[in-house]
Amino acid sequence: MYLDKSKITIKGKTYSRYLLRESYREGNKVKHRTIANLTKSRPEEIRAIEIALRHKHELSKLSDALKAVEYKQGQSVGAVWVVYKVACELGIDKALGDSEQGSRVMASNSEGNRSGVKVICSKVSGVSCML
Repeated sequence: MYLDKSKITIKGKTYSRYLLRESYREGNKVKHRTIANLTKSRPEEIRAIEIALRHKHELSKLSDALKAVEYKQGQSVGAVWVVYKVACELGIDKALGDSEQGSRVMASNSEGNRSGVKVICSKVSGVSCML
């Protein structure tokens, strides 16, 4: 199994192709079978597959190396921040307007105050939200 990479230039634009392939014999002929087209995959995914194929007989060593990596949790953003960002994406911040009260609601929401989220829900939809 191998990664088949190809580039072609047409009218000044370069196109790349990435295929996961395997070679096999049919009689005296060597043939190639495409297992997967990786062209639309992200570069880091293609690189990971490339590394895995290069070290396919040493994967336990890679696994041991990953165990030695120290993980730690970063600062938690929280669900309220997500609600705040969704409110901005949906235009709820604009619906609240530039008034002091509207700004206060959005600010209290972004600081993690759940009552701000309730006010946003009730002010826009007229419905009380339980968050």
